Amino acid sequence: MIVQILRAAHGLDVSLSRKLGPVYHAVLGIGLVAEIAQHVREFGELPSFGAGAVRAILALVLFALLLLHQLGELAEHADRRRKARIT
Repeated sequence: MIVQILRAAHGLDVSLSRKLGPVYHAVLGIGLVAEIAQHVREFGELPSFGAGAVRAILALVLFALLLLHQLGELAEHADRRRKARIT
């Protein structure tokens, strides 16, 4: 069942990407950056030590990885578009 959900999500992602193109990726990237900025602001309000700080650090690492992934996806998309124009 999980595999079916993942395939459906991937299919929807590909469909939205084809229909909306760069706008779709821009919205995803902007949303991700805004979410990271929100967590960075929250991180500054946390006490120096404790479980809250550890959770905040882990959240920042996760969001940084998600941003890295999104940028990689965007680069891959741009490469595919460039190759499609050449052929």
